[in-house]
Amino acid sequence: MKNRNWQNVFGRAPEYFLDQVDEALDRLKEERDVKRRYRYSLALAAAVLAVVMTGAAIAAGMGLIDRINESGGYKMGQEAEELIARDLGGMENELFSVVIEEAIYDGQSAVMQILLAPKEPEKYALYHADYTMPEELYENFIFDAQEGQDSRMPVACRDGRKALLYDVGVNQVRGDEMAWDNRPDYLAAPQYREDGSVRLLIGGTADIPIRKDSIYFAVTCRWGVAGEYEYTGYQSEGAPYLPHFEDVRVEIENTDGRAKFILEPAGETSNGRMEFVAGTIEYTAIGGYYDVEYVYSGEDAWLNEFGWESEGEELFANLVNIHGEDGVFEESGGTVRVRGMIERTEEIPGTLTLILLRRGEEQEFGRIGLNVIPAE
Repeated sequence: MKNRNWQNVFGRAPEYFLDQVDEALDRLKEERDVKRRYRYSLALAAAVLAVVMTGAAIAAGMGLIDRINESGGYKMGQEAEELIARDLGGMENELFSVVIEEAIYDGQSAVMQILLAPKEPEKYALYHADYTMPEELYENFIFDAQEGQDSRMPVACRDGRKALLYDVGVNQVRGDEMAWDNRPDYLAAPQYREDGSVRLLIGGTADIPIRKDSIYFAVTCRWGVAGEYEYTGYQSEGAPYLPHFEDVRVEIENTDGRAKFILEPAGETSNGRMEFVAGTIEYTAIGGYYDVEYVYSGEDAWLNEFGWESEGEELFANLVNIHGEDGVFEESGGTVRVRGMIERTEEIPGTLTLILLRRGEEQEFGRIGLNVIPAE
């Protein structure tokens, strides 16, 4: 299933989520007779938008939509192209400039393409401790951490340049509906360019529609030159301390509409371990946001995920939120509600196939055909 490749295409799941699953699996071996209560919210900062490029070679510049489509996975059409906002501002100092080149927002998900360019690339080389970097660039950096320093941080460059350490984070302003997780696992692999600059895709999504005409973000740029300041731990999880920072405020308007559809079984409502109860899907120019409720007759429902097909073609799919009734997962059985996002086909399909899967496994636990009916 294409959704099995989601992590490889869009980045890893949050560490707290992975840790939670690992702990749950360990406990299952010893505590099968104990009811467990779990609720997790997987608010992906990449959603369907933060597509990981190869990062294996220095990349030429391309637009946000082209970059996503060139990934060979998720596709966006002309409708999404019409949502693109360009030249949203930036900042500059004596070392580098930052330009927010493009952004897209559909009322629930957003992504920005950001360009960082050193003012004097012959003197400074951009470096981030946790971003994928082509080997030929990485080998230029010298690592010789002293006691108390971060071993991932370079101290110099072999070609005589200085390492310009940087970090970029995004946070919503005037609201908290959208979770922008700024850890490196959520950032598309940077595009390193021949002029020494780097392009990033940073994205986020909300559990439910935000229903705002515009949304505000603070793009925080942090930096420091290796050897010119003392390392003092971490700014936040996964982000080594950098002494300087500056915010850029960004407003992104939502010019997209949403078309709501009811999901109704095309045949049997039950198949395998899943009994379909109700569901909806709302389409934007970017993708389809589904909300499905089902009764699960197996165990460990928090490890379930959905695959989706349209006319036999697999769709990229992503889990956003899953919880049991009143936030409780019983040891076996019970009502489960799942929200997520699927790839939008060129035409909104008349039918979809919902496939119950197990995270980390290839086995299917049931399929149900669903009619996609316009809501009144």
